[in-house]
Amino acid sequence: LPDLSYFLSGAGANRVALARLLEQTIAAFEPRLLSPRATLGDAPDRREALIAEISGKLAMGAVMQPVSFTLALPTAAAHDPDE
Repeated sequence: LPDLSYFLSGAGANRVALARLLEQTIAAFEPRLLSPRATLGDAPDRREALIAEISGKLAMGAVMQPVSFTLALPTAAAHDPDE
C-alpha cells in the first residue's frame, strides 16, 4: 500500500479509490480471501481515522467460509505535527 495520508477522510472519490486499493492489495497478498470487498466509513470515536470493513470468502481446502472484519486506518490528521 502507498502512503495513506493522501486519502482524506471527507473525500468520497478518495474513499472509493482507497477501498479499491485495499481490495487489490488483499487479493494480491492473501490468496485465501476470495472476492475481497472493502467499504470505508468514519471512525465513531476518532475524527482522524477511517474504518474499513473487509469481507470475502475464506478458502480452507474445499470449504468456503464467509468472513468479515474491521480495520482502523489513520488519516493524515493523525500524523499532523501542528495539532
